[in-house]
Amino acid sequence: MNMRPPENEGDGNLPESGVDWDRAWMAELEKRKAGASEWRPEGREAVTSEQVTQAKAKRAADDMTLTLQQASSDWRFWMATIAFISVATAILGQPTSEGFY
Repeated sequence: MNMRPPENEGDGNLPESGVDWDRAWMAELEKRKAGASEWRPEGREAVTSEQVTQAKAKRAADDMTLTLQQASSDWRFWMATIAFISVATAILGQPTSEGFY
């Protein structure tokens, strides 16, 4: 029975394939995000630019919704909202100089 680890294990070197799979996966994710992925599973059609635009818009809307939900749970958001409404109504409620002589 051999208790030593295999030669390429534990020394920090890449496996025999010589491929850094973490870096390759990150590159693939970046290509997918940009819509430039090269390989597709059999039976799948290429993504159209309209679908990419819709996905990006949905992601932006989801991010905005999350940001708004986080902000609306903070008391400072509500104080700023009340202050803004108060100042806006005070400014809009000021009489014009034409009506008073």
